[in-house]
Amino acid sequence: MKEGVTGFWSQKGGSEPPRLDFDQIKRDFHTIVREANFSVEEIQEAQYPRNHHRVLLQNKKGDRETILINEHYPIVAFAEKLSQSDLVANVQFKDHEELKMAIESNGGYEVASSCFLKEYPHVDTLKNLNQSELDQVNYWKPDRIGDVLFNDWD
Repeated sequence: MKEGVTGFWSQKGGSEPPRLDFDQIKRDFHTIVREANFSVEEIQEAQYPRNHHRVLLQNKKGDRETILINEHYPIVAFAEKLSQSDLVANVQFKDHEELKMAIESNGGYEVASSCFLKEYPHVDTLKNLNQSELDQVNYWKPDRIGDVLFNDWD
């Protein structure tokens, strides 16, 4: 994991993590999902305390999908359908091969597998995080890497 991926940094001498351009994300995902025969129902911008954007999709058969995009790095995950108010700690991560192929063929985004997202966040996985991020991890005690990458910690 890269430093800043959680969205936390030290206010004393630390630098704020980069932020992805939300307008670019909207353009990208409207294009990407069309290639997989989905349409965008809604794109929710990350808002405090959430560190990720949510893209809600539907295909012509009526199947719905939810994509999470980290606000700071181009890391993408698929989740069972979420509402605006659902907390990430309750998310069931999943895989979606068709959408994964469409996203990765357009470049610029990394799709995290559900297997990886469900792994326990061991010290080696967290070694690049800054002290403020590690403090948050110690406070919230996430059980999965996905809960670190896509969090709603305040």
